[in-house]
Amino acid sequence: IFLATILSRIFTTIWYEPIILLRRQFKTKVFPYYFSQIKNLIITIFFAFALHFTYSIFFIDINIMTLVAKALLSVIILGPSYICINYKNEKIRELINAFLRRQKQ
Repeated sequence: IFLATILSRIFTTIWYEPIILLRRQFKTKVFPYYFSQIKNLIITIFFAFALHFTYSIFFIDINIMTLVAKALLSVIILGPSYICINYKNEKIRELINAFLRRQKQ
């Protein structure tokens, strides 16, 4: 029952809700949404493998400090990388501009 519930929520969130929201509510095509999601998934998998490889070389000991260092390194690398890769995306530019406006206040 738990597995069926998990799977139904995943498929509803990934497949059915975007169709309802984009096609029926916003009257736009669904393909660009799915394309961007697949692109982001591929980027995430690439960075996950790259970070795992980097961590296996530089972080041999397992303790709380290495966990904190890994988390900080992940944020420092993934945040700017994601922004650089998606900079042409209008929503990312809006997010960057909102962040910069907030910093000026």
